[in-house]
Amino acid sequence: MGFYSFTDMPEAITDPVRSTAPMKTVALAAALAVALWLSSAVLAAIFAPIVFERDISLLDSGFYEKNKTFRADPDDRKIPPQLPGPLDGWAGGEQKEIELPIDFDSPVRVTIYIMESHDSAPPALEIARGKATTRKTVPKGGGRIAGLWADEGTRSCLVATLPASDGAD
Repeated sequence: MGFYSFTDMPEAITDPVRSTAPMKTVALAAALAVALWLSSAVLAAIFAPIVFERDISLLDSGFYEKNKTFRADPDDRKIPPQLPGPLDGWAGGEQKEIELPIDFDSPVRVTIYIMESHDSAPPALEIARGKATTRKTVPKGGGRIAGLWADEGTRSCLVATLPASDGAD
């Protein structure tokens, strides 16, 4: 079984042996904004992680104002530390997605560590691989502003398992 994980343990970083299977993606879509602790690791069948580091400059660039989907580059391995939703006017006021490359066909377990979420209306995340989709509601957070996520955010964790690739991703 392959695993996909957002984690904040950079000491676990190593490069995997890449398969020859076509590049696959896992898409995350938020119904509302959520601040994610966005270091991540993909643990393939050989249990070697691929790590995507959070990069605050991706938010500063205004990317989400002009785009719905952020597609992570498997070579650069940088992803934004926030996934805005339809109530976030600063990001265009629409549902947003982050797509992460998965280059193996086995089942995937997604573990998302969250730094902070909305205090009165926590978001729902949709985690998809091809046609397989699961929806998870993020636990209620403290509603902290961006500058306080790292120090004062309400931490939580979501886990979802998606089946082997159906060829549609």
